[in-house]
Amino acid sequence: VVDHQRLSGAGYCFSASAPPFTASAAIASLKHMESHPACITRLQENVSYMYEQLGKTDLSHLVVTSDERSPIVVLQLYKESIYE
Repeated sequence: VVDHQRLSGAGYCFSASAPPFTASAAIASLKHMESHPACITRLQENVSYMYEQLGKTDLSHLVVTSDERSPIVVLQLYKESIYE
């Protein structure tokens, strides 16, 4: 069983560290952001635009639960709207 897990499992099977492929992807992402700072600027502009557009929209059945600084926008249904 141990040999199977060692050969078939990712790096997280025997440690609390990130699997090698996840760590490699994170490093590549950080390198890309460092060499292309315009991507971060563009992302921040897109986030601002998204929140601006959400402010203009009737969201009576939705609530935005994410922070405006986050590029991830979480919309949640009001519980009452499910029953209407």
